[in-house]
Amino acid sequence: MKYLIASAVVLMLIGAPLGSYFYLKSGLKYRLESQEQLAPKKVSQKVLSSIQKVRSDKTAALIHTASDNREVDLRLLMEIDDRIVDRDHFEILSFSDESLFTKVRDIRFVNDSSLFRSFDHRFVLVDSAGVVRNIYRAEEDISKELIRHLAVVIPLPKHRDIRLRRELEN
Repeated sequence: MKYLIASAVVLMLIGAPLGSYFYLKSGLKYRLESQEQLAPKKVSQKVLSSIQKVRSDKTAALIHTASDNREVDLRLLMEIDDRIVDRDHFEILSFSDESLFTKVRDIRFVNDSSLFRSFDHRFVLVDSAGVVRNIYRAEEDISKELIRHLAVVIPLPKHRDIRLRRELEN
């Protein structure tokens, strides 16, 4: 019994902090790698002005351009639409035909598809300051990478006060 108690104490004093350290270290590494991949990208002034015309102020945006692989794009946009809760700081824009993406709830369609016609890509990720953070090419499988980058680019929602249900009813 004495050895059992001693091993439990050692586990609590050494094991738990060591486990927490490695867990937090892996999270920090993940975040730093993502931020490194999201360094501002160089795009032409024409593309930047086009983005500013269609994007709402102070929101991050995922801009979907027309592509050949519409089924893959639809699945990806639906997954993003389901995962992103805070729509005050994020929007999805599309230059594609509106009838193709009716299953995506919160998507805004832009009629002028000529803005990005010269671009060879499927998606453009723009942060809340209007800086292009990443361009996703048409030939790449981007689902995991894009969702990872969205977690970094979308601003954290402001914390709301916690209230009891009975306080809300009054």
